[in-house]
Amino acid sequence: MLKVGVRSGSEDGDVHDVVLSGEPLDTVPIRTTTLARSLNLNNKRLSKDLSDDELAAYFALRSAGDRLQRAVTRQLRSYDLTEVQFSILAQLRSRTNGVGMSELARGLVVTKSGLTYQAGQLEGRGLVTRGTSADDDRAVLLQLTPDGEALLATVMPAHIALVRELFIDRIDPDDLATVRDALARVAQNERTSGP
Repeated sequence: MLKVGVRSGSEDGDVHDVVLSGEPLDTVPIRTTTLARSLNLNNKRLSKDLSDDELAAYFALRSAGDRLQRAVTRQLRSYDLTEVQFSILAQLRSRTNGVGMSELARGLVVTKSGLTYQAGQLEGRGLVTRGTSADDDRAVLLQLTPDGEALLATVMPAHIALVRELFIDRIDPDDLATVRDALARVAQNERTSGP
């Protein structure tokens, strides 16, 4: 189970322990004045605009996201895959007729040129094929090859185990829908407003 809390650690209140607890308890000291300088913000504005709970939630999200991303990146690198390449393969897994590049780009929150490059890398390794849509000659479809299916069958169990260990198993099952919905709103905002 993941719990988040904040404890002030100095008289002026600018040092906080952001607590991410599971087993064992992890504590990360954070100096909000340093954060304010690094974000180019006035510390008074930061402490006025963000409560201790809000700061704790922000730092917990950043810490958890960074930790998960580093672990996933390291794991996928051992299979000679990037996160985008893995996501492409995973999205193609259940789509026997292929998936359009535009649809993939929207689902992965990646530029079309970035997706084209990553798809080209996968195609060069024989993991996907590119073809045209029967409905629209201009639309490019990606399909998983047998080699791509075999690689995904190898990668997926280890990936699922890692995601369970670092994320799913640390959330109370009763809180999972709330976490999912909150993160989906954050992700949706990113898609509509851009970086």
